[in-house]
Amino acid sequence: FQTFNIKNAEYWVVECDGVILGGGGFYPTKGLPKGYAELSKFHFKPELRGKGIGKRLLQLIEQRAIKAGYTYMYIVSYHQFGNAVAMYEKCGYKHISSALDQSGLYQDAPFHMVKEL
Repeated sequence: FQTFNIKNAEYWVVECDGVILGGGGFYPTKGLPKGYAELSKFHFKPELRGKGIGKRLLQLIEQRAIKAGYTYMYIVSYHQFGNAVAMYEKCGYKHISSALDQSGLYQDAPFHMVKEL
């Protein structure tokens, strides 16, 4: 909650019949270039995967990020989230060679991606 309880950050929860099945949001990670937001906490339970819901939520997040004034979305991911990386690629995200932020949290992550919104 604390991560998204700031200006120009938002988070959404996906629930069905009162059960939380996933969610995701964006926020201005420390050290990102001007106009960039990071897609964050974008996770879904296995029973929700492969149904197009992640793609729909990603599109909503992108639209809301544009409304909040961002022009780029930045993503950090790991090998165990390979299916998500494939979805990001299909949605127009491009791989970049290293981390953009200066948080120091994801310097070792194998996947850094960016999309112009």
